[in-house]
Amino acid sequence: MELTPSPIVGLPTLAARMAGRCETWRALERDGAWAAVTVDSIGAWERRHLSRLASVETTWTDLAVGETLLHFDPRFDNNIISSHGRASLVDWGRACIGPAWADLVCLLLQSDLDDRDPEQLFVNHPVGHDAEAEQVDAFLVALASYWTHTASLPGLAHAPHLRDRREYSRQATVGWLRRRWRNPV
Repeated sequence: MELTPSPIVGLPTLAARMAGRCETWRALERDGAWAAVTVDSIGAWERRHLSRLASVETTWTDLAVGETLLHFDPRFDNNIISSHGRASLVDWGRACIGPAWADLVCLLLQSDLDDRDPEQLFVNHPVGHDAEAEQVDAFLVALASYWTHTASLPGLAHAPHLRDRREYSRQATVGWLRRRWRNPV
């Protein structure tokens, strides 16, 4: 099935799907806190780059755009591999429309890559190869904002490992962004 343009109409955009969830950096710069997250509770790198993070966070919705159908939650438990090796994505409850590379970013961030560099995997993939660096950076800033906030929230009784998964995603996102900003592509 071709996903660009989306064969399904009426889905929210990526920005609409994340509305109200990517405000951490601006709130920290403005108020010093966002819910349980404070300037003192974030890492030294985030504090040093807070102004840039907040600035990019204000524009990410204008940059991370596209017309591709996105799953937007392609983590391991939403990928089913049949006994014949056929892969299927399940649980499309977060489907939206956005840039073709967004699901690849999400998959890399939520995967155990060991020592593999997500940037190299991303740029060597057909959808990542031609992605505009500014757009990818903006999406990473938005995701880092989201994960930083949600990782500070208490865990849920029915999902005891959720907080750990959020923290893993936060660290992966900030780590990838740090490498990109140190070594722009």
